[in-house]
Amino acid sequence: MNDRIALAEDRLRRLPGVVEARIQTDASGQPVAVHLCALEGEDPSRLRDQSAAACAAAGFVITPSAIQIAFEPSLEAGSLEELEVEGRIRLVAYQVRVDDEGTHAEVELELGTQLARGTAQARGGAPATDLLAHACLDALERLCHARVAFRLAGVQRAVLPTGDVVCVAVQEIDGRTSRVHTGIATTGDDLARAVAYAALHALNRRFGRILTGPARHTDIA
Repeated sequence: MNDRIALAEDRLRRLPGVVEARIQTDASGQPVAVHLCALEGEDPSRLRDQSAAACAAAGFVITPSAIQIAFEPSLEAGSLEELEVEGRIRLVAYQVRVDDEGTHAEVELELGTQLARGTAQARGGAPATDLLAHACLDALERLCHARVAFRLAGVQRAVLPTGDVVCVAVQEIDGRTSRVHTGIATTGDDLARAVAYAALHALNRRFGRILTGPARHTDIA
């Protein structure tokens, strides 16, 4: 099933106007939804029909209603100097601890000369993998000064011929606009760290553009 899903995602990414594609599966590994990121101005009906056909060609059925599409602006000539800020996010340090109050995760990220600390916590023995991803997203929101919000959309492990990998899907929320980004990292001997790397990988390419947008200001007077 993993091979068929990988094949279908590759076909989805080749569709005109599609930037990224991810197939969501249930606990048994059966595909239940498709998440697309496409360029603004593309016809959503066409994308859904073509995506359903691509999945059918890979051997499973996805109804058009189960295909979710997020749009991002197309690149325009003459505006490249404002599209993104250079730099790559780096994971400096992380820790997970458990006490009587629950499980706590903390990360420190670096972007150029900026440092940001993110935290996440849950009562009881919450999975360290998910908490570290949440902490990374918290730190990323601080680095971009809350221009957008990030939500963890899903974490999934996969076994490939070259080794185990972990895939992370992150939802970027900007007002009424929503985009889904995916990242991947090899698991190695530390799954929690791999999930953190995959979360950063999902947004490293996009983050420079986010930083060019206006920061949000909240009037509390």
